[in-house]
Amino acid sequence: NALREEYNVEQGENALFDAISQTIGRGGHVLIPCQSLGLSQELILMVKGGQAAGKIPATAVFVDGLTRQICDQYEQMIQPGLFFGKEDVRAPVIRVSNHETRRYAFAGGPCIVIASSGQLFGGPAVSYAMDLLPKEKNAVIFVNVLMRRSPGKKLLDTKRGDQMLFEDTGEPPVQVKAEVTQMPITLNADSAELIQLTSALNPTAVIGVYGSASAARAFRYQLKHAGYKGRAWTPSEKKLFDPIAVV
Repeated sequence: NALREEYNVEQGENALFDAISQTIGRGGHVLIPCQSLGLSQELILMVKGGQAAGKIPATAVFVDGLTRQICDQYEQMIQPGLFFGKEDVRAPVIRVSNHETRRYAFAGGPCIVIASSGQLFGGPAVSYAMDLLPKEKNAVIFVNVLMRRSPGKKLLDTKRGDQMLFEDTGEPPVQVKAEVTQMPITLNADSAELIQLTSALNPTAVIGVYGSASAARAFRYQLKHAGYKGRAWTPSEKKLFDPIAVV
């Protein structure tokens, strides 16, 4: 589509770096709600790289929610210190695992918070957003595609100065004074790219856990039509499964 054809990774990164820098420059805090697996890890490394290159001011980066838990797993299984290393005391990446650390995030100077969920359906990103939105100096930046009926999309469409109600929190609406923008830093792979990846890796099984049931069925058909010989499988909604047993 047009968005995919026009998207430029470097331009997307630079636009994000500029937005972060402007917010920090005016003494504000930056919240980046982000999906927990994959995109969050990419984002953390991107921000660290931007700080190292001098494109973002050196400031603390707080990582919270399921995003933090998955980063912990990456460090245990792949590379210790990958995200929470202490190589730069001016711009540490801080693991948030309790309410005390969460309160500390906004107690000092400007900082960046990366937290789940990316759609603002729940998770600590919601409470962070409620804290930041009433102040003009702050910013909420979405870096993923937003679902049409998600709280994130509702917030993005809310005019500055209007009220935003975060349902299921039990809290009153908050006034949106902070800057709220969307700057996708990457695009999801389309079906053709997923088929290309499957052909290159030739896995024993492909398990679909995202998207509608009809889309999953269509993708399974595309895989088989492309010559994939392994098992393409989609688990039933809300049911636990063992991926090893599937293989």
